[in-house]
This record gives sequence, C-alpha cells and structure tokens, in this order.
Amino acid sequence: MIWISFAMYSTASLKGFRSDQWLNDIKFVADANKRNEQGEHLTSDFFPTEEFAKYKDKKEKRQPDLFKAAGAWTVSAAYAVVLRQFDLSAGNLYPIKLFQHDRKTPVDGEYFCLNFGARKTAVLTDQSPRIGKPYPNHDIWQPPGVCRTTILPSERRRWKGRISGLIPRCVARFS
Repeated sequence: MIWISFAMYSTASLKGFRSDQWLNDIKFVADANKRNEQGEHLTSDFFPTEEFAKYKDKKEKRQPDLFKAAGAWTVSAAYAVVLRQFDLSAGNLYPIKLFQHDRKTPVDGEYFCLNFGARKTAVLTDQSPRIGKPYPNHDIWQPPGVCRTTILPSERRRWKGRISGLIPRCVARFS
C-alpha cells in the first residue's frame, strides 16, 4: 500500500518565509525546486540553511510537519524521524533554521529541507487493480481520479502526524 497526499498541492502548505537565496536569485530557487520535485538528487547547496518570516507584524508559531517555505519543501523533526525509517535512495534531509522576521528570534521546532532525490519507475500493474491506464497505447499508469500525486510511506498509521490532505489509497504496489 502507498499513501497519496494532496498536501503538496494545497495552498495551506505554503508558508510565509523567505531566504537570502529567494531574495537574491529567484531563478535559481525556482530551478532547484523544479529539479527537486522531479526527483533529482540535489546537494545541500540547492537548499537554504536559514529562512525568516516574510511578515514583520506576524509572529510565526511552530510550523506543520510538511510545508513549503521560500521554495523549499520542509519537514518537522518528527516527520524526519518517520522518513529516516525508509530508504530515501539519493534523497536527503538538510537542516534549516527558521526565524521570525527580525532574523534573530527562532521559530519553535526543528526543521529539515526535503530533497526527494528519487523516482520510482516500476509499478506492478497486475497487483494494482485500482490503477488505470488513461492512454491505451502508452505505458502510462495513473491512480483513479488523480492527476499529480505525492507518494508517502504506508507506515504512516504508526505515526500521528499533522499532515493536511493525507488520504490512504491502495493504488499500486512498487517493486
């Protein structure tokens, strides 16, 4: 079983943080984000080490377990513990510090930028009855009613995290 999350496509996952990388070279950040979401292995140089709150009149509290800030997908320490239980392949978790707008006062919690660093290229279609083939003459497979997805480990039931939009679906078995 795999988990599909729509959290990464929800505007609720976007948080008001900026980094010096974001302010100085938005094209670099956009390129790094695109490459990361395509599953490319990226070194820590592609991720910020510090981010600060965008709005000076808002005090940022502890952030959710999965969110996007200044172009980087970020996870809490609790979520990082769960991810480390699985083979991240060429992916990695890079530490990041979050600050209030003043760039001095830390935001509660410990966080990591998530480098996906892997692509699953095999699906056992004969063992995946709910997965469909939208184009009969092409080897393209798609979960029912889903265009873009994020795959999460099935062991999530052991962890009571705060990931908005997470829904379980048995759609595919990966080799």
